[in-house]
Amino acid sequence: MDSQQIVALWNSLTPEQQRDFVSLGNDQTQDKNSESIVNFAENILNKKNETLVKIKKFIESKSLNCLIYAPTQVGKTAATREFIECCLERNAPVIVSTDNKTDQQEQMYERIKNDLMG
Repeated sequence: MDSQQIVALWNSLTPEQQRDFVSLGNDQTQDKNSESIVNFAENILNKKNETLVKIKKFIESKSLNCLIYAPTQVGKTAATREFIECCLERNAPVIVSTDNKTDQQEQMYERIKNDLMG
């Protein structure tokens, strides 16, 4: 099937069928991402962090940092929650940062709070 046939097939679907198709793909991607995020978190948490205190207020560290990024609606919040969960199981500190938009901050906070608490 070439790209023109794929586009024609897509255009022949109803909006509801298109949403169902995208949702199915997202669910499969999220399952794969879930396993990848847990492995990623485990790899970071298993690395030995070397921390050296230079002055009381300044710390030099070779600790690892990570960044989770992707286009919209592909499971970043779920990946972040899983990463936080892995860190909490090992009593490792986590700093979560989002875009400076209040709605994004509130959305991430509520989603992660609901997932971890419920």
